[in-house]
Amino acid sequence: MEKLLENELTNWTMSTETLCEIQKKYSKYVIKKNCIKNLNYIAGADCSYKENKSKCAIVVMRYPDLTIVDKSIIIRSTNSRYIPEFFALREAPLIIECWKNVKIKPDCLIIHGHGIAHPRKFGLASHIGIILNIPTFGCAENLLYGKIQQQNNNHIKYILDENTQIIGALIQTKIKAKPVIISIGHKISLIKAIEFALNCIKISKLPEPLRIAHLLSKLN
Repeated sequence: MEKLLENELTNWTMSTETLCEIQKKYSKYVIKKNCIKNLNYIAGADCSYKENKSKCAIVVMRYPDLTIVDKSIIIRSTNSRYIPEFFALREAPLIIECWKNVKIKPDCLIIHGHGIAHPRKFGLASHIGIILNIPTFGCAENLLYGKIQQQNNNHIKYILDENTQIIGALIQTKIKAKPVIISIGHKISLIKAIEFALNCIKISKLPEPLRIAHLLSKLN
């Protein structure tokens, strides 16, 4: 199944209608419970774009002391334009290729994007989780889909879909910083994703593995 999805993701000629159906199909395979027995290593992945170049970085850290133990960086030609709600078309191939060079495979990968907090419950973090068959969760800075439940405390506000199902959480990770959105990617519960994200906060509002990956992914 992982190879099939990867092949479908690289077919740039498909219509958005077909892409929607693919996302709906694979969203049924997302595991929304925690499958991590021991979290020894956690990683962050991010990409950036400039002109016709793309750069991806994955940073692996020991958990919970957050010491960097491995990293992978690749630069490629950009071969897909950005289409809203289909972020994976652009970033998933880069992250998958970058992942192959990671020697110390993490127990969980944080993706700079959304998981099931997505119109078809299958954002970038879910794409990566299903393709690589690993626990992932998304950490994003802007709401793509859903409604914020205002009744919760100031620290965590849940994000609901049209059926009032919880699909993510808006979390204040740093005082006076804009909240981030955490959502399940694959093989993790929302509670665990929130716990790991908060335990990885150091300098900025982003979890440390993702913050470093974000910096390393920047094209000069």
